[in-house]
Amino acid sequence: MIRRRLRWVILLLLCAVVPSFSAQDEGGHLAVQVVGGRLLVRCDLATESRRIPVNLAVELENPASLQLHRGAFQGLRARPGDPVEAIFPGFKIQGISTEPGDDNALSAFTARWSPEMGEVALVGVIGWGVLSRYQVTLDLAEGFLHLNPPRPEDEPGEAAVEAEQVSLDVTRGGLWFPVETPGGGLGMMQLGTGRFDTILDEDLCRAWKHPAGDVGPLELGAIDFARYVAFRPASFSAFHRDTAIGRTGLNLLQHFRVALDPVNRLVRWTETRSPRFPKDDLAYFRAMVSGQAEPVEAWLEGHPESRLAEEASDLLLARRLADKATKPEVLQRAIRKAVETRPEDLRATTALRLMDELAQADRGEAVVWAGEEGIRFGRKDRDSNAVHKIHARLGARLLESGQRREAWRHLLSAAFGMKDDGPVNLNLAKFYEKDGKLARAFARYVYALIKPETGPEAIKGLERVQKAMSPGESLSIDVLEKLVAGKVPGFGVGNKFRPTKENSSNRCVLAMLFTGAHCPPCLGADLAFDGILSHFPSKWVTVLEYHLPIPAPEPLVSEPALRQFDFMGFNGTPVAVFDGVETISGGGPENKKEEIWLKYKEKLLARLKVPAKHEIEAELTAKNGSLRGKIRVKGPAVAGARLHALVVEKGVLFPGRNKVVIHHAVVRGSVFGSSSGVAFRPDADGRFATSFEKSLSAVREELEDVLDEIEADSGTTFGMRPTRLDPEQLGLVIFLQAPSGEILQARQVSPSADEDPLEGLPKEGKDR
Repeated sequence: MIRRRLRWVILLLLCAVVPSFSAQDEGGHLAVQVVGGRLLVRCDLATESRRIPVNLAVELENPASLQLHRGAFQGLRARPGDPVEAIFPGFKIQGISTEPGDDNALSAFTARWSPEMGEVALVGVIGWGVLSRYQVTLDLAEGFLHLNPPRPEDEPGEAAVEAEQVSLDVTRGGLWFPVETPGGGLGMMQLGTGRFDTILDEDLCRAWKHPAGDVGPLELGAIDFARYVAFRPASFSAFHRDTAIGRTGLNLLQHFRVALDPVNRLVRWTETRSPRFPKDDLAYFRAMVSGQAEPVEAWLEGHPESRLAEEASDLLLARRLADKATKPEVLQRAIRKAVETRPEDLRATTALRLMDELAQADRGEAVVWAGEEGIRFGRKDRDSNAVHKIHARLGARLLESGQRREAWRHLLSAAFGMKDDGPVNLNLAKFYEKDGKLARAFARYVYALIKPETGPEAIKGLERVQKAMSPGESLSIDVLEKLVAGKVPGFGVGNKFRPTKENSSNRCVLAMLFTGAHCPPCLGADLAFDGILSHFPSKWVTVLEYHLPIPAPEPLVSEPALRQFDFMGFNGTPVAVFDGVETISGGGPENKKEEIWLKYKEKLLARLKVPAKHEIEAELTAKNGSLRGKIRVKGPAVAGARLHALVVEKGVLFPGRNKVVIHHAVVRGSVFGSSSGVAFRPDADGRFATSFEKSLSAVREELEDVLDEIEADSGTTFGMRPTRLDPEQLGLVIFLQAPSGEILQARQVSPSADEDPLEGLPKEGKDR
């Protein structure tokens, strides 16, 4: 007995020093509830500009102050590291430091338990980093977490007669208290609230010859924790110098009032509920550690409503799948249990998840069984589209296996609920094409075309069907643009710009947009530029759209786009630039297109009134797969100015994630040897002339080289490479640019079938 008391005194003296406390932290009382095995508290989070209602998980074992979902940062208009305020009824906690949390885990918990949380999302975890400011008392029977001002050092107060008081070791690794282990030794238990079950290190359980966690007494003074809970054997990696044996869970804490005094390094335990040992939990842990499927299935049969039934059904399915000798009907039964142990309004969602997991495991027959189970509960699921998604996956699987009629039935069911879904329409198109119903196939391929995930394959299908329906006729961009009209975002201005002496000059304004097909805010800017194209004739405003691999790699990038972006010194998209002197950064969603267009229009109208000192004339022919032409510029010399002539495609098909399908005025390459253009060196009369010849195959090779480099740098493989140039869509945009970036003059020309324009002019590189 004397030796045991001496150990407790030594452990008390070895406890770490805790942070100092501020007198302004007055504390309060937090109503808490246990939902889905986690301890939650409701509050508002606030910054200087925003306030949002949230649920937070309380984790005493977490050393962080506040970990937040990225959606919470966005809602608060804050960034990781910014302090926030937590507002509770009657008091608030100020200056809480923040850091990123586990977005996937928080989102999954919210999706599963949102009704129980009052439809308020779980957005983060509040940990010991902020709770250490207080003397913390957790009373789950009462339903409160009490935060009181810390007691002065060396003034812990008197413990209640019925309370067990022990030392509290506060380290960077958590909050620890000593317990007597089986055999009379001492070990350290971590105080935790992050999960429901109280866990013991599985390696220690095996060493104690009790792998299921039924190790016998685990005592804190007169309290034997083994009378209250079944210990879950689990991997436990937390470290304590005096042997870490496990962590408390909510199932244990709900029997006690636990008062933490971190200043005086004490913890007091007071029983609030009598022990009632959960025999069912221990029976499951024994089945769990058996390593066999049969004991788990037997336990499930006897405990279908247990809180552990969902976990058990997942374990059963995993073990049946791992056993290659499992009979089909046995595996099918395991799938049924994995679905039926979920709440009725989540069974279709569960089946959908199982279908994806089984598909990844290449268990095709099991995918179908899981889908059939999910369809039985589809109408009651929280996700109204879950049943349609199941039909879609079943249709795809059955179509692939040759069961075409069954596939068609499921795909039609999916289409009723998800008429715009890419894979559903693609698979229906394939069915109709093979069935000889070409008109229906064509229509479905069009719907599949506008989705990024199915666009590349849909294009090939459209080309096949078009060829079968109208031999000799190709599928043009102009035709496709009409087909997708109304199905994708669009914008056009009804009236045309009418030049007058008051609103224009000799200037042709160059409007450049630095954009990205996968950039969501670029949508509003792209549509506003469509407004420019529809309102201003190219004689007055000419347009270039430079595509960049921002925020993600895309296959419309060209060398001139990369060079001009670097030359202008930009670092993001979208950016609209007018004559190199007026810049508008940022974009927006589709509903902002008109607002953005009006901003652009204002800049353009102002520039049109500024006379240019230079004039550009050009001729262009497209013949035998080459672009040939001549350019004449008249105007004064400008030190360092360079002349650019860029190949532009009026419409390029590529379904981007920003919902734009046909991109306009896309820069494809330069007709000069370098994307930096040629030096502008006029003669004494202010005249400059040059000629060029560039094959379309050379332009395409340059595009392919750029895409090869992007793939190598990013690790991406493009499923679609729209590098083939359509001669019917090509034009040339010529502009003279000063070293400052200002565009001195611009001009756009389209190919003609005139006589050879090269006669009598020097080739590029021999400028006079």
